Amino acid sequence: MESTNRCSLKFFICAIIGGGLLLNSAGAETVFSQDFENGLGPDESVGGSFSINDSLASLNNGTLVMGHSAPYGLLGGAATPLPTYSYYELTLDLRAFTDVEMRFDFSGAIEKDYDGFNLIATTEAQVSPPTGLLTPAAGSAFQYDADALAQHGASSPELGAIAWSSPADPSIVVNDLAAVFDLSAFSEEKVIIRFQFGTDAFEGGEGANLDNIVVEGTSLPDTDSDGMPDSYEDRHGLDPATDDGMEDLDLDGVDNITEYNNCTDPNDPDSDDDGLDDGAEIAAGADPLNPDSDGDSLLDGVETGTGIFVDADDTGTSPLDIDSDGDGANDSFEVTENTDPNDATSTPSIPIVQPSFVPINEAPGGIYSPDLTQSGLNYQENKYGPGVIANGQSVNNYNVHLSGNPAPNSSVDAIVPWASHGPGGNFSPRNSPFVDGGGDNFTVRYNGYLDMSGYAPGQYTIHLVSDDTNYFVMDTADGTVIADDVNCCGERTQGFTISTPGIFPFDNVFGEQGGGEWTDVAISGPGIPGIVALGDTENGSPPVYPIVGDTTDSDGDELPDAWETQWPGIADLDQLTATGDFDQDGSTDVAEFAAGTDPTDDDSDDDGLLDGAEATAGTDPTNSDSDNDGLLDGVETGTGTFVSASDTGSDPLNADTDGDNIPDGFEVSENTDPNDPDSGPDIPVVQPTFIPINELAPGSYGPDFANPGVDYQERHYPGGVIFNNNAESNYNVHTSGDPAPTRSFEAVEPLTSHGNGGNQISALNRPWLDGGGENFTVRYNGYLDMSGFTPGTYSIHIGADDTNYFIMDTIDGQVTAQHNCCPQNQATPFTITAPGIFPFDNVFGEQGGGDWTDVGISGPGINGIVAIGDTDSGSPPVYSIGTDATDNDGDELPDTWELSWDGIDSLDQLSSAGDFDDDGLTDLQELTAGLDPTNGDTDDDGASDGDEIANETNPRNPDSDRDGLSDGVETNTGVFVDASDTGTDPLNNDSDGDLLSDFNEANDPGRDPNTPEAPTPGDLTADLTVYYNFDENLLDQAHIISGTASTTADDLEFIAPHPGTYDAGLFGGAGYLGNGQGGGHAETAFSPDIDGDIAGPSQEITVQWWGRVDAFTTSWQIGVGRGEGANWRFHRWGTNPTMAWQGGSNDIHGDAAEFPIDDGEWHHFVGTSNGGSNVRALYIDGVEVTSAPISGAIASDANLPLMIGENPGARNRQWNGGIDDVAIWRRALTAEQIEAIYLAGTNGQSLGDLISDAGIDPLGLAVSLAADDPLTIRAEFNTQPARQYDILVSPDLNSPRDTWTELEGYQDIPADESGRASVEFAAPFDGVGFVAVREEGLPAFFEEDFETGDGGWTAVVNDASANTQWELGAPSGTTGPLTGAGQSLNAWSTNLGDYGTDSDVSLFSPSLNFSGIPGAELTFDAFRDADGSGDTATIRFVRAGDGSLLGAEIPIDMAIFDTDYVNLTIPVPAEAIGENARIEFNFVSDGTLDAFSGLSIDNVKVEVATP
Repeated sequence: MESTNRCSLKFFICAIIGGGLLLNSAGAETVFSQDFENGLGPDESVGGSFSINDSLASLNNGTLVMGHSAPYGLLGGAATPLPTYSYYELTLDLRAFTDVEMRFDFSGAIEKDYDGFNLIATTEAQVSPPTGLLTPAAGSAFQYDADALAQHGASSPELGAIAWSSPADPSIVVNDLAAVFDLSAFSEEKVIIRFQFGTDAFEGGEGANLDNIVVEGTSLPDTDSDGMPDSYEDRHGLDPATDDGMEDLDLDGVDNITEYNNCTDPNDPDSDDDGLDDGAEIAAGADPLNPDSDGDSLLDGVETGTGIFVDADDTGTSPLDIDSDGDGANDSFEVTENTDPNDATSTPSIPIVQPSFVPINEAPGGIYSPDLTQSGLNYQENKYGPGVIANGQSVNNYNVHLSGNPAPNSSVDAIVPWASHGPGGNFSPRNSPFVDGGGDNFTVRYNGYLDMSGYAPGQYTIHLVSDDTNYFVMDTADGTVIADDVNCCGERTQGFTISTPGIFPFDNVFGEQGGGEWTDVAISGPGIPGIVALGDTENGSPPVYPIVGDTTDSDGDELPDAWETQWPGIADLDQLTATGDFDQDGSTDVAEFAAGTDPTDDDSDDDGLLDGAEATAGTDPTNSDSDNDGLLDGVETGTGTFVSASDTGSDPLNADTDGDNIPDGFEVSENTDPNDPDSGPDIPVVQPTFIPINELAPGSYGPDFANPGVDYQERHYPGGVIFNNNAESNYNVHTSGDPAPTRSFEAVEPLTSHGNGGNQISALNRPWLDGGGENFTVRYNGYLDMSGFTPGTYSIHIGADDTNYFIMDTIDGQVTAQHNCCPQNQATPFTITAPGIFPFDNVFGEQGGGDWTDVGISGPGINGIVAIGDTDSGSPPVYSIGTDATDNDGDELPDTWELSWDGIDSLDQLSSAGDFDDDGLTDLQELTAGLDPTNGDTDDDGASDGDEIANETNPRNPDSDRDGLSDGVETNTGVFVDASDTGTDPLNNDSDGDLLSDFNEANDPGRDPNTPEAPTPGDLTADLTVYYNFDENLLDQAHIISGTASTTADDLEFIAPHPGTYDAGLFGGAGYLGNGQGGGHAETAFSPDIDGDIAGPSQEITVQWWGRVDAFTTSWQIGVGRGEGANWRFHRWGTNPTMAWQGGSNDIHGDAAEFPIDDGEWHHFVGTSNGGSNVRALYIDGVEVTSAPISGAIASDANLPLMIGENPGARNRQWNGGIDDVAIWRRALTAEQIEAIYLAGTNGQSLGDLISDAGIDPLGLAVSLAADDPLTIRAEFNTQPARQYDILVSPDLNSPRDTWTELEGYQDIPADESGRASVEFAAPFDGVGFVAVREEGLPAFFEEDFETGDGGWTAVVNDASANTQWELGAPSGTTGPLTGAGQSLNAWSTNLGDYGTDSDVSLFSPSLNFSGIPGAELTFDAFRDADGSGDTATIRFVRAGDGSLLGAEIPIDMAIFDTDYVNLTIPVPAEAIGENARIEFNFVSDGTLDAFSGLSIDNVKVEVATP
């Protein structure tokens, strides 16, 4: 907007710096100069250790020394901690200047890559953190280093990574570097420039030195000489030709020139909208650019200064004093609390909030207050053994410290002044040493009361930074603030609002895994100067006091007053007494205070036993199950005689009263006597839901008690099979056997800890049994014997480089856990209500490098975290999975197997010779084959089990040949009847050998899967972007198929030194290249029309070519490609004689023995990638030789050409042989189309032959002259709903069709309801002309990318905990995205950090009008990063008026772990069409605390579509 006030620095003096204006010889004027001879001016300041020094000879005059008061560090001297950040700051008023340049002299010698100097500039008053790096001008001798500073523990984050750093040894001084900076971007504005210097903690060099700063610019015209530039007057409605400086345009009592100098708005009498005109503010001494001059949250306009409070609009207070009456409560707080802010005797009470946590100094009764007799905070330092405290596990570290589990090796308590310890961090320079020395695997806990009683209501921020973790909790009158510094070493912030000032308890646990060991906990906000460590009152922190128990006892009854009055029904202090027993439970009120029980409830824990009786019996009156055996204390009567479940006779202090290793609660639930060791329930042995390594008949598994340990299976694969970030896929690869491993090794191992890495779960690290390496998996199977462990909550712990996927089946359900690289200790809790023996399964996957894995367990009765199977350290016993061979009826059928089937209630129903299901197999044969003896067709494919065994099909696979037809319909007669009797071979997916699958032929009318025929290619022109046939010459090859590529793809030419030749190929000519090292190739410049958007959401591409190998002369010789890394390419698989395709993630390749290509023959190569179906495939000679998921984006580097016969990203890999018929499509061709192209090629037909024969015109365009007017043209064409059409015309065929002219008035033609449209128009050319029709989608009727705000979307929290909410911004979770889609700034996320537990949150769109359209589609970019099991997300369409659901809700598959945003499309339900509706994205999390980011969405679009 033209009237924008460009004087945005509202808190700085506006006078031009440097005295007068000196015109230099070049015509520029000096705006500012400084030689540091006479100190600093009013608009200059320094921070840190900057100082003026005149003893340095390297520069002239006085010199500003960067960072230190003398040359810092003795060259070669001892390393000592130093300040990390210093600066010199300059404020310039450039409102009257343009073409501004700044120069200065610089010298320095500092530690290369670890110390640095740079400049930042901003038009905002706050310059930290920096937002605008100033880059030296191109001609400046002073330039920033090309290498980024080493930031880990080195220079300050204020400095950033781009800076000047010494080019060599710090003993070498760089002298007299002339620095030049262009400040023209800040013309007509005020700007702050900060010259900043950052160091690490070590000496080296004399420092950095600055001198002779000169700023020059060209004055803006001031025609009327009234002191205001013409451009300023134009913008503000003043007359640049008339001296109107003394006029008052807005009648606010301030003349125009003063408004200019004060930066106020001459068009607005109240520039800051505080209810007080600018003139009145200046007269009162208030700031006319700050609506709240004293920062007390009251507008200057309501602070009338009369000393008499009238109401909230006339407070009588001073607008220049935050606390007008000096009573310690700020004015706005008094107004909100209805006390008089002008009367020191009228003061609101200051709330002291009770902590939600148990402080370090736990007090009986749980009532706390600040210890106002001493300042500081409670400090507790705990030391642990290895593997307890972990980086990346902030919440776990907090819980370990607070719970005391495991117990620390040592613990030291103290009172310390502030929350800043260890030699690191940037919020505070205090950095006190750790009280007990710090080290590895330790925690420090801070407790305290933060006194915010004298601070204004407003928005504050907690700042955390550490090496490694912090977890912070503070309870305010407005709720609990939680801040999470989840891992080393970046700053985390958590904003919070105070509406009611008070004194607030806080708690923080710092955790250190090893190395680094420093932490800062700080605060910022109104009335606090910058960011300061909690407790650092000298630098502006609010006061902090230790937390103590509140012992006030006004009535002297040994009971604290606060404890007495907290209970319901207790209104005064005389109801509870030292000797009284208010609730008549047998415990005096004083005893209840000491025990922490409720004096108004005779059974505080509701276990059926009075508090007094529990005190006598020794049970815990605050724990309903003192021995944790699953029985209430009240039913465990201790008589030794079991009567019933309400009188068990068992001992309430012994979880296993009769000592038979079975918990009392489990015995009661199983109707056995918990007092009799001879009366015990059978221990349940759970059957696995997975097929173990040692596969047996379903239902017949059991622990092999003679074989303790875990089953171990190590499998190795070629490259491109196992991937980091694909835990579940790696599990499926291993357990399915698809693809088959190159080798496999099996054994029984004692425990689950292998490889050289990981130490937080187990440091045993046994060696891999078959060597480990790259692209391999290890599977663990076993039975975990939990029969002797109590019910309760346990945790599975997994860690690895790269992945683990874990399953365990318990009586209470299945436990699953998974992770990607590389957590040391990821915990998944689970609950056991019934002990037993449970089967587990885990697959570890390694893509390359690292290769270690740990699987552990923790919980009641287990000492810390131990590897499963490590019984010496406390693991439950583990046994190999074998057969439960119990056979009480002697029929050769295990009893467990017999009774596992539905309908089998006794052991006499099945027998070894019987055939219960009449399928032609005996029950014993069914056991041996792993079949269901109660179902004659185990796999439900229409063929009985007996027939399948006889016919050699698989009775456990309904489609033995994987052709999409069930075995039962493939009758093998050779005669096709119908889809239920195909006559095909159930063991051959192409019975007639015509390269068309039986399924495709059986489901395509007119085809016979038993009669060979040629496949049809379909439309091969759609999305064909380039085609080179090499028949004559290389130029214009892209336009053999008209309109299929841009002109930038035309210039394909041979490149020296070996230019290539033409010779006979399969189809006319071919190009011949060679010889692999230094040979030639053909190339064309990058064209976005060929493959420029390949990294987009669809990731669809097909590349096909024919190649002949004359000789392989080097590795990785390339046929066609875009480059290395993620760029697509076809090349030889290393040194193997077969082909590889890089179509996303990495190479996939053929088996060299099965698909050799070095035989001197022509071979057909096709590579496809399809992001929608998440598959990439390689075809050789019409056959799919391999396929794999796409785990990384495919790329096409715009800086590299398309090359044929060479790799643009890794040269000297030229093809040695012939190349012909190269084509690229921006879609994935079908297998049938690829087969058709190959078969046509074997018959001498090129791709061009196939396309020209096809002659497909899907729009059926017909052009004729109108019957009644020979100068009018009629065009008729096919249409379809939700599409629109343009008429294109051209006088000739010399240009691509997509460049033809759109006929004016005949664009965006809607679809015709009849399905065919007819339009008439005047002939656009005299004589011959050409007409085409273009089909395109309708424009989106709703589209939002969230880059300019929330777009009217609203977030709603549906649950009570509010642990999660939809937030807009840049996600920053432990895993998942760090930006919006396509590296954009914003996305909506379920918390910008990690989501919380027990959450139900919704995000609603604005109301959308779906009326008048046939249907619609919703598309959006999503990033799914949840726990893969218990968290869900859905999309709903709800009526805007009443919120009712329109159609069924649509689930979002949250079991998927995305590695980048994916584009999802769903149809809008028919019920929403015709309605005004809102889109609701709903996310629900379970009770498991996970370190994931949840769901992020971006780029939401709704388009008209066919229903």
